[in-house]
Amino acid sequence: MNLIVIAQIHSKTEFNLSVQTALLNLVEQTNKEPACKTYDLLQNLTDPNHFTMYEVWESETGFNQHNQMDYIKDFVSHSKNWLTQSMTITTNILLKP
Repeated sequence: MNLIVIAQIHSKTEFNLSVQTALLNLVEQTNKEPACKTYDLLQNLTDPNHFTMYEVWESETGFNQHNQMDYIKDFVSHSKNWLTQSMTITTNILLKP
């Protein structure tokens, strides 16, 4: 069963480009991970400081391994001053009839 993760990221205006660049690096690195099926970055059209990561993982184990990657840890530590609030991350499964 796939795990679907939605991460909401809100950058401070003065760090918008830094956040965007760092997130695009995460997209590039993460899409190389074996357990990653989809890892896409979205930017809100009405609020360009609001980013959404849409992620599909083969399993919760794959997602947990992803969170241990150095580039994820680096983003979390570097972005603390770039964001208006902590990232909101939700984990989901797709229900079908």
